[in-house]
Amino acid sequence: MTNSKGLIILKKANSLYLDISELTISFPVDKNSELINQLQSASSLISTNISQAIANETLVEFDLFIENAFHAITEVSSLLKVSKNSNFISEEDFELTNKKVKTIRRMLYNLKMSQIK
Repeated sequence: MTNSKGLIILKKANSLYLDISELTISFPVDKNSELINQLQSASSLISTNISQAIANETLVEFDLFIENAFHAITEVSSLLKVSKNSNFISEEDFELTNKKVKTIRRMLYNLKMSQIK
């Protein structure tokens, strides 16, 4: 299932992971290590699942990994809102990062739909 669309999404997902890692550096660690771990883990699962999806030979496996990536990006979106509401990230950082999340989500959807045709 390897295609250029999948590789573009993978690149964006890897960039999002780096952005999340950079954002969480400034979080107060004492009370929020679980939030930090969840954000970093969920963001890494996006690119991991995309990689597995584009490397698979069957549509069933492709769909499974794309669905897993959707779950992970939804978790990142939710955790970013928690981070913003807890004042761990600025409104500006939230908006910039959330825009990337929405772009990746839309691209995942389009990639999945392109495999159905």
